[in-house]
Amino acid sequence: MSLTLNEKFRDYIANAGGVTPDQLADCSYYTIQELNNTFRDPNLEKNLINVFHINIRSLNANHNKLLELMITLNYSFDVIVLTEIWNFNLSIYNNLLPGYNFIYEAPVGTNIGGVGIFIHNSFNFVKVDLKLESNIIDNTVESLFLEVYNQRFHCCVGGIYRHPNHNISKFTMSLEACIQSQKFPRNMDCILLGDFNLNLLNCLTHNDTSNFLDMINTYDFIPLTTLPTRLTETSATLIDHIYYRSSYKSRCNLSDNCLTEILTVDITDHLANFLCLQPVKKIEKSSERPSTRIFSRQNKDRFEEELLHLDWNSAVYSKNEIDTAYSNFVALILKAYDNSFPLTKISRKRCKDKKWITPGLIKSSDVKCRLYKKNG
Repeated sequence: MSLTLNEKFRDYIANAGGVTPDQLADCSYYTIQELNNTFRDPNLEKNLINVFHINIRSLNANHNKLLELMITLNYSFDVIVLTEIWNFNLSIYNNLLPGYNFIYEAPVGTNIGGVGIFIHNSFNFVKVDLKLESNIIDNTVESLFLEVYNQRFHCCVGGIYRHPNHNISKFTMSLEACIQSQKFPRNMDCILLGDFNLNLLNCLTHNDTSNFLDMINTYDFIPLTTLPTRLTETSATLIDHIYYRSSYKSRCNLSDNCLTEILTVDITDHLANFLCLQPVKKIEKSSERPSTRIFSRQNKDRFEEELLHLDWNSAVYSKNEIDTAYSNFVALILKAYDNSFPLTKISRKRCKDKKWITPGLIKSSDVKCRLYKKNG
């Protein structure tokens, strides 16, 4: 069976990242109702951060639709990134969403484009003095980088809007230069998201797209949105991206720790996408030694003796109900088994053995060591 374009894309980024496709975060389409049902899970309250993105195609024109959407959702996103905010009356929207601060980077030389970020009051933030080079011919882009933090989590969020039909190679170089900059935050989780106007599903047939993905992967950023985000009657393109790079200390399995989905809303011709980042699941190491049963010759003899002296007549044969007789039969066998092969804690020495180290392997290893010593 041939793979779909989306499956091929997932295989591509999995191979580039040195992981299997099932280790990547799942990505699917959510309705508002499905999202609300998911957010009823109390465990989501424990997320490290929840980040939302949508191409708003003029905040001035669509601010009421954005406000209606956020009121309809049962959950408050910590960071809301808007692309294509346009340069009309931006300053009046500082109080559009109660409980949020609004920071934006307006387009220069045009009214079209721009990036805005709403940050919930539960997070502090610092604007990073950093932006993609945008005064290059054929590479118009707006970007805004913030360090956001609270007592539980500290990360960098970068919102990016790349104007369409411009040079992809120049954009790739400008983003790489930004990541390489001394001002780019280090030693913390980093999330890049926005409207890149770059269809990632073309990565197998378009060199500039594959080169962009190879560059972003070089710096350990993993694409999380893997389905089309802009749907028309004639096309389905993945141009709204979310990239995540985990810091070394909190590196995690994306399939376990990232909820990343696409929200089917009709504010503009772009769907929204979001990321809910969960804490790394810690595996508790037990210091308790496991127990085992010892099947020695002596214990086997004891088991046979126990079976010979069981009272089968009163417990089994005299019962009229077959279920009762069978239950009694099993109970007698289990009691004899437990008495003859009691659970015993494994010795500290054997506790260090790997599960695949069998008694036969241990014996062979001893023989090998003796022969080595003799021949040495």
